[in-house]
Amino acid sequence: MKQVFLKIAVFTALFAVFNNSHAASAEEAVVDSCSAYITSQVIPEDSVCYEYINGFIDGAILTDSAIIENITKEKEEFSSFFKRAYKTRVGLTRNQVPATYYAKFCLPEDQSRKAIVEELIHQLDASLVGKQSFRDTLYDTLKRVYACEG
Repeated sequence: MKQVFLKIAVFTALFAVFNNSHAASAEEAVVDSCSAYITSQVIPEDSVCYEYINGFIDGAILTDSAIIENITKEKEEFSSFFKRAYKTRVGLTRNQVPATYYAKFCLPEDQSRKAIVEELIHQLDASLVGKQSFRDTLYDTLKRVYACEG
């Protein structure tokens, strides 16, 4: 419950930042915040950058989990003949994939979300920040830093 109130407070603060004349858009606010922390050792969890990346990861996990669930349901609808033919031609399918597997990145289970977000901030390509959408820069960073094995 405390996290919900914290997120509401952060989003309220984000709204105030976005309406501020110093940040012309939400994108600029995120870029400004993340640029300030790329080389920093301390990254506050209530910073715009941290919250954006944390929310981005939450969105990816939720979306991909739903996709995987739908694929699993569809697979169950195939006839036994189709399943045997598929198994013969393709082989066994991978039953357990991480929630973000189809998004082309796999988050380590042995790292805290805080450590993952901080690593992503430190691994952002400063030369790309501001030159392409931050969303694309973050996604490229996720795929590079947390590439799925195999």
